[in-house]
Amino acid sequence: MYKLLISDDDEIICQGLASCIPWQKYGIEVTAAVCDGETALQCVKERRPDIALVDINMPFMDGMEFTEEAKRIFPELKIILITAYREFEYARKAIELNVSDYVTKPFSNEDVLAAVLKAK
Repeated sequence: MYKLLISDDDEIICQGLASCIPWQKYGIEVTAAVCDGETALQCVKERRPDIALVDINMPFMDGMEFTEEAKRIFPELKIILITAYREFEYARKAIELNVSDYVTKPFSNEDVLAAVLKAK
């Protein structure tokens, strides 16, 4: 079973991603659904997920900072960034950080599922 961490500052999106996709059906367990980058990083340290689905815009530590720290600690972690920003600079930085995928809002559950299955 693959372990998935979900982190988005919008609690409705965060909880929706955790509960509206039948993760178990795909061999994935949601180990945590949190609303800020610092808590997400703590979850990575404690729960060691295989995949992290992370919003770029979060309080305390944004998704880019999270990605840098998480990859430094656990280079094998697959990270998928989600964002409402379509700016090239974010995409370029995501490539530099070796993220697995980059999904822009608005997205469908199918878009997210496809990105997670690709990372798996």
